[in-house]
Amino acid sequence: MEMNKQVENLIELCEELKTSKVLFADKKINNILQSIATTPEVYSLLEECLGEFDKEKEFAKAFTMDANGNNVFVMPKEEYKILALVFCLFADIGKGKIKFDELVETYFADERGKIDTPIFADKVVEPFIRLLRETFNAFDDYSLTSPEDEGKARVLPFPFERTVAFQMQIQDLPKAFAEICDVALEMFERLKEERETDATIDAEQLLNALVIACMDQDLDYASAMTTALKYVCHYVRPLRHMLKEIEEIIKEQVMLESR
Repeated sequence: MEMNKQVENLIELCEELKTSKVLFADKKINNILQSIATTPEVYSLLEECLGEFDKEKEFAKAFTMDANGNNVFVMPKEEYKILALVFCLFADIGKGKIKFDELVETYFADERGKIDTPIFADKVVEPFIRLLRETFNAFDDYSLTSPEDEGKARVLPFPFERTVAFQMQIQDLPKAFAEICDVALEMFERLKEERETDATIDAEQLLNALVIACMDQDLDYASAMTTALKYVCHYVRPLRHMLKEIEEIIKEQVMLESR
């Protein structure tokens, strides 16, 4: 799934914001918002993420205070919440509801209390860029071969099938990863009933990467693949209700690991 020029341009604009002076940040953010509006793939992805995003609740959790009463910013762990929160933050800055300089001074100042845009860049902009890269160029960064032996293909069927050997491998996984694999296999079966399109091919590749991430017990990458599937399922609607099952499993696992 090759990243297109519009997405590349959006990421470049986000990179420019990371190094921007406070004086020019509003303009940089407006450029990002315009780019999102004219990039259908990203717009559709964000639309999906916003559908399940409680802005008021998540902003209250993200912009909070620590035990010492200091203002702190805490990015949510779920990928869809990161994308939605950063987009809403950019939108509020673009509309003038939030003043960028006041935001940075309140939540992203350095140890001396001075405005520090690099902290904002690291905590807000960089996670947004990372998820865009993972979603729209997922397979450049994730090998389908074993990290211990790159010269040999993974001993996993593709497309995956419910063979006895494969089912035994799944059974040996922790419960959450096994459940995700089971749902992914159901999604593969459902894909067989669909007419082949670019979207179904992308969905099959993403499901492949998702199952491999589960076999490696890599929750972060499994979550990233789920975010990418959320976008693809906008065009393969029969998979959407099954994807919600995977999202719930990942959400519960993230909550367990954060305790």
